Amino acid sequence: MTSMERIIYGVRQSKLAIVCLSVFFVLMLMAIFPGLFTAYDASHVEVTKRLLPPSGKHFLWTDGIGRDVFACLISGARATFGVLFLSAVISVPIGLFLGVLAGYAGSGVRRFVLRLTDVFLSFPRLVLAMMLPALLGCRGWLTTVSAMALTLWPYYTRLACVETMRVRHMPFVHIAVLQGARFGYLMRVHFLPFIIPSAVIRLSTDCSLIVLTAASLGFLGLGIAPDVPEWGALAAQGSSFLLTHSWIALAPGMVIFLLSFSFQVLGDVVRDALDPKQK
Repeated sequence: MTSMERIIYGVRQSKLAIVCLSVFFVLMLMAIFPGLFTAYDASHVEVTKRLLPPSGKHFLWTDGIGRDVFACLISGARATFGVLFLSAVISVPIGLFLGVLAGYAGSGVRRFVLRLTDVFLSFPRLVLAMMLPALLGCRGWLTTVSAMALTLWPYYTRLACVETMRVRHMPFVHIAVLQGARFGYLMRVHFLPFIIPSAVIRLSTDCSLIVLTAASLGFLGLGIAPDVPEWGALAAQGSSFLLTHSWIALAPGMVIFLLSFSFQVLGDVVRDALDPKQK
């Protein structure tokens, strides 16, 4: 069985994994095609309709400034998946490249790269993510994605370094070096095929942490932008009405929990399918 077939088989064997995969796809469809799920614009404010109870027009109520809560959740899904995708695209390749370089190059390069990763790993993930927007004093997509990538790349550097050091002394690598293979060829043909399965396992579990960290930044006022209704910012705004209109904060909080829990369950399935130690 191929890796994808093992993952599909693992999902089929677990009813919980099927439910979590369904939650993921529904939220993804909401993020890509918001017009299919709501006719309201998340940026449309009607103060005269603030804090309305559930009805046929607003079945998830309205918030403190008259926005449709369901439309805000869909807009927050677009922001969350955007941060998730961009931060993974930036951090994983950088981390893998530095890890392969550290594992293949001499001990001096390896010590420098690993000590640099130790500096970043010494900070808690949320504290490290807060540092960049706090130091720059600005918010936006670039700042948020950069902050998320800053917390991710050291883990992939460590992983790639260990795998590269394990593979570099194998006979087929020595034969390729004797035939004049360069570093780029060795990394692409001989190192990455051994590293990518472990990186996929790591990313599948990191997605949950990315969602939680991005929501935490939004809750603390360090997210994308004040006018973007991301889930963390929605929960922060709803905390002012927690005792009287709790749905404003509970709705984004429940969506954050569902998506992060789904990633955790699906990450376990991917780990069991790809990790040879589980067989």
